[in-house]
Amino acid sequence: MRRGSRRAAPPRLAPCERIVIFADNSPETVAAIFAVLEAGGVFSVVNPSTKLDKLAYILDNCGARGLLTEPKLLPLAAKAARSAPSVAFTLVSPFADEGISSEKEEARQQPGIDLDLAMIVYTSGPRVCRKA
Repeated sequence: MRRGSRRAAPPRLAPCERIVIFADNSPETVAAIFAVLEAGGVFSVVNPSTKLDKLAYILDNCGARGLLTEPKLLPLAAKAARSAPSVAFTLVSPFADEGISSEKEEARQQPGIDLDLAMIVYTSGPRVCRKA
C-alpha cells in the first residue's frame, strides 16, 4: 500500500494544503487518501456523482490546491477546477484505466449494502436519536 500511495502523492504539497479526491470508491481512492496524508495534506473525498456546480463550490469553498480524479471524470473535474482560483493542479489517476481481471470484477459486483457506503462522517449537529 505504501508503494502505491507514494506514486499518487501530489507534487510539492505543503503541510495542511487541501486536496479534493473526486473518484469512485476503489483501492486507488484509498491509496490517494493515504498519499495526501503522507504528504502532510488534508483530503476531502467527493462523491463521483456530484454535479459541476456543487464540485466547483466545494473546490472554491475549501480552498483546494489540487484535485485528484480519474479519466472518466476528468471533463467535469477540469471544468470545476477552472472555476476555483485556488486549484493549482489536477492529477489523473494512472491506475483507473488499467484493466481488472474478471475475478476482481466479479468481487466488486458482489451484493452488499444497498448504499455505496465507503465512509461514515459524523458532524456536530443536533442530536437525531435521543435517549428515552
